[in-house]
Amino acid sequence: MGDHYLEDIGVEKALKCIFNHPDQRLYSDQDICRFLDPKINQRLQKDSLPWEMHYFEHFGQQESAVVLIAHHSMGDGLSAQFMLLFSSDDGTKIKHYPMKTVGVMHQCLLFALGCLLVPLVMIKTTLAYDRPNPLNTKVTVSGKRQNHVSKDYNLQKVKNVAKVHQVTINDFVSSALGVAIKKYFESKHFNHTAHVTLVFPINIRYSQPQSWQEVIIGNYFSCELMQLPIGQDFKQVLPRVHKQMNIIKGSTQFYAMYLLSLITGGLFPYRFAYWLLNRVSSRITFQFSNVPGPILPLIYHGKQSKRAWFFVNPAAQQGVSLTVYSHNGVVKFGATTDLARVKDPEVLVSYFEESMDEMIGEQNEEILKTNSTKSYEFVNNPEQIQHQSFDQ
Repeated sequence: MGDHYLEDIGVEKALKCIFNHPDQRLYSDQDICRFLDPKINQRLQKDSLPWEMHYFEHFGQQESAVVLIAHHSMGDGLSAQFMLLFSSDDGTKIKHYPMKTVGVMHQCLLFALGCLLVPLVMIKTTLAYDRPNPLNTKVTVSGKRQNHVSKDYNLQKVKNVAKVHQVTINDFVSSALGVAIKKYFESKHFNHTAHVTLVFPINIRYSQPQSWQEVIIGNYFSCELMQLPIGQDFKQVLPRVHKQMNIIKGSTQFYAMYLLSLITGGLFPYRFAYWLLNRVSSRITFQFSNVPGPILPLIYHGKQSKRAWFFVNPAAQQGVSLTVYSHNGVVKFGATTDLARVKDPEVLVSYFEESMDEMIGEQNEEILKTNSTKSYEFVNNPEQIQHQSFDQ
């Protein structure tokens, strides 16, 4: 798979990282979160493998659950995606993962522009600053974290609403997050900012593997800073978010950020790199990962996957990490928070659910009203009834 460290691991040693829980029953998604809470607070031991897997035969209503815990040093989100895809009964589904291919000339241009922009990105990164807020207090992180996950959302409904507003799903979900954060701030009696600074990963893999032999497990991503607009009114937040996203789409600064991370980690002394990482991360409100998962359900030993989600531990001095993941037509939102910064991640998730419900419900009502109006017009215009029925 392109990673010699993993190739050297024997089957017997790998099997010690797989745990079966035949007698333990989990009833809900939050039960999985509570199972994970102590796991994400454990430090990786030097003599242990950077991953482990847990299987729960009894979950919910006649279902099973698989929990994969992996250290980020092992690989990025796409590494995990590809592992899940090619390890399924039908590994050829890896071809259906939504990923763009970038040509060699385009890659060379990105590298050249990235080199030129390194000084600018270094200044921009070191000057990034969010004033203290309820998600980014001056309190030092404790390392004790807690997870919470949202209810299921129908991906097609989200697509339909985004299409009505002529924006991407990413724009729509990010706007719902902006509304949720505003509501969370107001619940803490904080109303002193119109945006928050976040960092999110950008994929720099430029070719999609066609088989498991082509899969490379590792960290191949960069980061981009963004000022996320927040507000109570979704329809006012959405165009501001859409504008920000369009600016980022046309930017090449993410490649400069990747080169900067290589330079800092590879050439500078460890103490300086560590100081810089803590300084920058402490000034950013949260990290946000919005990842599309496998479109089709995966099958393992004849059992079909229904839905999935993931969490990411906040890095360095960040206290909040938020994620959105879609798989098999289901969208899930997750939050991981350091308890010294945010003790109630479930409240933040509930505000996100409230924002999503409002927009999806409002759009469904408009569709119903439109359909009712059309039906009324058909009845009152007999000459067009037959013609309109064929158009429908």
